[in-house]
Amino acid sequence: MTLFIRLKVISYLICVLTLKGTDSSKLVFFLVDGFRWDYFKIPGLQLKGFTRLFEQGTKAEWTTPDFPTNSLPNYKTLETGLHVESHGFVGNYMYDEQSGKEFRLTLDNPESLHLEWWNKAESFFITAEKQGIKTALYHIRGCQVDHDGISPTYCLPYQDYPTKEDVEWAIDDALDKMKNNQADVAYIYHQEVDHMGHLHGPNSQQVLQAVQEVDSHIDKMLDRIKSDKQEDIDVIVVSDHGMASVDQLHVINITEVLDMGNVKAITEGGSQAYIWPVQGKEKDVYKQLKTFHRHLHVYLRDYLHDRWFFKNHSLIPPIFLTADKGWFIVHPNSFDKYSEGSGIIYHGNHGFDNDDHDMRSIFVAYGPDFKKNYVAKPFSNINVYQLICYVTGIKANPNDGTWSEVKDMLIPHGKHAEL
Repeated sequence: MTLFIRLKVISYLICVLTLKGTDSSKLVFFLVDGFRWDYFKIPGLQLKGFTRLFEQGTKAEWTTPDFPTNSLPNYKTLETGLHVESHGFVGNYMYDEQSGKEFRLTLDNPESLHLEWWNKAESFFITAEKQGIKTALYHIRGCQVDHDGISPTYCLPYQDYPTKEDVEWAIDDALDKMKNNQADVAYIYHQEVDHMGHLHGPNSQQVLQAVQEVDSHIDKMLDRIKSDKQEDIDVIVVSDHGMASVDQLHVINITEVLDMGNVKAITEGGSQAYIWPVQGKEKDVYKQLKTFHRHLHVYLRDYLHDRWFFKNHSLIPPIFLTADKGWFIVHPNSFDKYSEGSGIIYHGNHGFDNDDHDMRSIFVAYGPDFKKNYVAKPFSNINVYQLICYVTGIKANPNDGTWSEVKDMLIPHGKHAEL
C-alpha cells in the first residue's frame, strides 16, 4: 500500500470517528425513475401511501429537472446539487474525444466503470462516508466504483431493472440496517414507472399499474417505520424526469442527409443526438443538418441556451441535436426503439426541453424534519441535494442550489444548522 493510500485511509477513519452527528435524522431516499409530476392525477388511481405522505409531510407542486431530461444527468444532479455542465454526466451515453473512450448507461463495457466518469463531482453518499455517515445503496448504477478507497458501506449494484420483489426486499433491508445502526442513509432505485412509460406511453394502463406499485411500496414502508417506532427517519421520494408521448411515425432520420464519413463519433438518439465531426468538417456537418427538418434543432456548442446549463464541459459535443417533443432522432448508432423492425416500440420518451410541462418531476418528503400537509412551490431539482445534506447532517460540498427555495418546507426546530 502506497503512502498516499495510507494517508487516505487514515483520513477516512478520522472522519468516521469524529464527524458523525448524534442528532441527525436517518434518511430513505427513494428515486422513482420517470414519474411525471401529474401522475398523481391519473383517472382511476387509488393512492394510499402517497396520500399518507401528502397529509403527514411535504409535497412540491413539481420539480424542474436539469437538462437534458435524461436519467444519468439527473441522477447526478440530485446526488450533487450541480448542473449537468458542472458534474459532467452529460448524457446516458458519452464519448471522451481526448481518450476515445465511451460510456454507456447499460454499463456493459468495462470503460463505463472507469473512475474518470464518476469522480468529476462527488455524490452525497461518498461525502457521507468520508464524514462517518453510513450509506446503503440498492440498484444504484456505479455504486461499486471505488473512489480513492471510499465506497458505500453497502452497495447492491444495478444489474437489470429491479422487480417489485427486488424493491420490497431493498426497503425491508434498508430499514433493518437503520434499526440496527448499520446504515444512516438508504438510497433505493425504482424503474418500473419509467419502463412502462417508454413501452406503453404515459397515458397507459401499464403506467397506472406501475404508479400503484410505487404507492404500495410507500404504504408498506410507512407501516414498517411506524411499527418499528423509527421516529428519526425521514423519507424523500423523487423522480429524475417526466415522460411524453411519442409517435413512431414522427421519425427524423438524419442519415438521409448526414455524410457519416464526416463524423468521428455520434451518441444518444431519440430526443437528442451528440455529434463529434472529423477535424475540419464541423461546418459541413452543421450545414447538412441545420435546415434538414423543421422539428429538429441543431446547435453548435457555444450557442446552446444558457438556461440549460449545458455548455461548459469538455464532454458536451461540438454539435448537439434535439427534437421537438413527440419526435425522435434516428442515426446508425442509435438504439432504434421506435420502428416496427426493432422488435421494441417506444410510445413514450423524455430528454426534451426541461421547460416542457411533461418533463416535470416529483418531490415528496415525510418525517421529523418536514412540515405536515405542506405544499411547496415548484423548484429546480438541484436543490434536493441540500435537503439530503441538511436532514442527515452531511456537510455539503459547494453546489448550485439556493437554500431559500426549499428551507420553508422544513420544521425549524434547531436540530440541524442551516446550509
